[in-house]
Amino acid sequence: MGLLGASCQKNENLLPEKPDSFDITNHYIAGTISPKSDSYKSIYLIKLLADNKAVFMGTGNDLTGSYSLTKDSLIVVVENKDNFRTARFAINEKYELTSAYYRALAMEYKTTGALIKIPEQNMLSGKTYKGEEYKMGPALNKSSWFYKFSSTDLNYGSAEHINTLETKNQYELINNSAFKYKNGNTTEIGFVVDKQLTVFRSSGLFYFGAYQQQ
Repeated sequence: MGLLGASCQKNENLLPEKPDSFDITNHYIAGTISPKSDSYKSIYLIKLLADNKAVFMGTGNDLTGSYSLTKDSLIVVVENKDNFRTARFAINEKYELTSAYYRALAMEYKTTGALIKIPEQNMLSGKTYKGEEYKMGPALNKSSWFYKFSSTDLNYGSAEHINTLETKNQYELINNSAFKYKNGNTTEIGFVVDKQLTVFRSSGLFYFGAYQQQ
């Protein structure tokens, strides 16, 4: 599934140059993408590595690309004719992403994105989240849906009722605040910002939602 596409409009305001103390490799990008029909809301993550290398992560295979950072833009590109994609962001003096664009091959998506500082510890561990789950349409699938993450290992679970929820799914921890789980034809990916967990699951249909920490 793809990422962003159209280029952000250039901000010509005189923003200060990024100081040497700002290290973008201590951050990553997380956000959502939706087709123009708004039928679903998927998730993408972008690791920002040394030497301007980048890794796009979604429900499919990870893709390696590159990024460039200026005083007012952050651009990530995968130069692969079969998996070409580009994500473009405007960035302000506070290192916040103020606009986002994503394109995969010829398809452009409605996009959100945030530049997240990588925390020092697992921000999911021991946490429980609750919210509404939607399915492709979009249509409400579950009016109450829980996610719970174990405090002792990298396991989690989800269920309609908290008292039947078991944390049996082993997940990949990404940058201490995002996760990915794959089992057969089911792939689930999510990230947490400000006590809100955003999740997308591909399992025959698409399921997605935003869940608040309990």
